[in-house]
Amino acid sequence: MVSVVDLAWLVGLIEGDGSVSLKDGKYIMIQIANADLALLQEVRKLVGGHIYEKKLSKSALGKKPTYSWQKVGHKAKILAEALLPLLKGSKKQAYFELLGKPLYQPLEGSRT
Repeated sequence: MVSVVDLAWLVGLIEGDGSVSLKDGKYIMIQIANADLALLQEVRKLVGGHIYEKKLSKSALGKKPTYSWQKVGHKAKILAEALLPLLKGSKKQAYFELLGKPLYQPLEGSRT
C-alpha cells in the first residue's frame, strides 16, 4: 500500500515534471519526464508503470539522456483518483475532467 506521503511526493513530481492526459483519446496516461533514471525507477517501484529512454535528436548529441515514466489505462485512472485529494488549482480541475467527474457536486437540496 502506498502512503499519503509517497502520494504527495508523486504529486509534486507530476506537477513539476509530468502530465496527465488522454492517450489515443481514450486512455488516461500519467507521465513524468526526467534525466534522473534512479528517480523514475523509484516511482516505478512505488506505483508500477514503465520507463522509456527518450531518443536524442542529432542536435542534442552530447547532452544527458532523458527518460519517461508512464502509466496508462485503468491502473493510471486508479492512481489519478488516489492523487486527486492532494492536487490544487488547475491541475485538480484537469484531473476531474479527464476522469469524467464533476469538480463541484451540488449541495443536497440546492437547485442548479
